[in-house]
Amino acid sequence: MNLYGEATIRSESVPPPHDKIHEFFALPESASLLLRGSNNNEIVEITNVDDDLRDAYQQQCRKVDASEPTPDDLFYDVTTSGVRFPGLQIIALLPSEQR
Repeated sequence: MNLYGEATIRSESVPPPHDKIHEFFALPESASLLLRGSNNNEIVEITNVDDDLRDAYQQQCRKVDASEPTPDDLFYDVTTSGVRFPGLQIIALLPSEQR
């Protein structure tokens, strides 16, 4: 049996974010709330950000045209509570603010 499908979905353009969204992301508890996800992910703030980590993050920001971190930005180590596979480790640097 062969199945084939095709679809095109179009929507209106999304308006620019409202000023309130910037206020939400500026709250200290917002990062924890968003990073925790639907499960109880383990979240640890990285208090000693070395040059290698900052450089890697800046490279990722440039790739997706996101704002590069400022000296005041916080870095987190998040361990997801999902399925774990022995020997598998996923490292992601996620720029959080688009220009």
